[in-house]
Amino acid sequence: MDNFITVVISKLLLPLTIFLIGLVLGRKTDRLDDRSISAAGLFVFVPFYFFRLSMSQNPAAHEFVFILFFIFFHPLILFGAAYKAFQLLEANPRTRRLMLTNTLIVSIFGMRFIQPLLGDPAAALQTVNIQIFYHALILATLGIFLLSHEVWAQDRLLAIFKTPLIYVLGLGFLVSLFHPVVPYPVLEVIDSMHGVVYPLCLLIAGILFGKQVFFSEMGEYLALLPALGLCVFFRLIFSPVLAMAIVPLMNMDNVTLERSLVLGSGMPTGLLAALLVSYYGKSHEKRFTILCIVGSTLLHFLTLPLLENLTDSWFPV
Repeated sequence: MDNFITVVISKLLLPLTIFLIGLVLGRKTDRLDDRSISAAGLFVFVPFYFFRLSMSQNPAAHEFVFILFFIFFHPLILFGAAYKAFQLLEANPRTRRLMLTNTLIVSIFGMRFIQPLLGDPAAALQTVNIQIFYHALILATLGIFLLSHEVWAQDRLLAIFKTPLIYVLGLGFLVSLFHPVVPYPVLEVIDSMHGVVYPLCLLIAGILFGKQVFFSEMGEYLALLPALGLCVFFRLIFSPVLAMAIVPLMNMDNVTLERSLVLGSGMPTGLLAALLVSYYGKSHEKRFTILCIVGSTLLHFLTLPLLENLTDSWFPV
């Protein structure tokens, strides 16, 4: 019973509490500037998280290449299918890019919860770490490209290199390759900043929900349902089904890796999307994103057990 209470507190109650604190702040504090808080998160704290993540990689691991192959083809097909579907809504290009962002940015924090479902703990940790690294790379490149304010594609491409995210990922990866000695006080600072990111993302998501979503206006949000439904469909259903089609073709002979790729593909829209849209987006875009994050996360509690059962059948431990 004590273990159960500990799991509930650490896995559910604590994140929910932080989210609710953000919600209350968003409701009650009129001059609370979520864009400034998101800028601090996106350009100060998240770079430390990404650096710590990338420096802990093992590029020599055979999983690294397999996951690179998967991460290239899976998002590419997902992007193409979602883009064609979003065109049917006759939304403007900016709105389509917002929808693609909410489809492609997965919950890298949520991926930690699938580790116990993968089998060998050490292999599961390494596999999930590599996946998170690649998804961080997608956020630092494609996420910035899609949501940047610039009109022209070449300007949005340049916007990627105006943020520290891509550079810290590269620097951390170089550290993982050449193994320089990093002084302990520096590691201590990095680890401390790294630990701030998850609660900060929850807080910002709560603030966005508090400022943008009002239950008295739910009738007005019905117009968002087709777009939200498509995003959630591609994130929670199409993405893992696509993964289940791709993974057997890769002949990996590694059950932990196969299960990780399938289960990881069924993650909800990530909290880091809230930071991106809070900094780059307008009010209605923030509302759409936070509804997508909350909606896909709640539905994920239903889809994950189904996906786990399918994974157990196709890729038994």
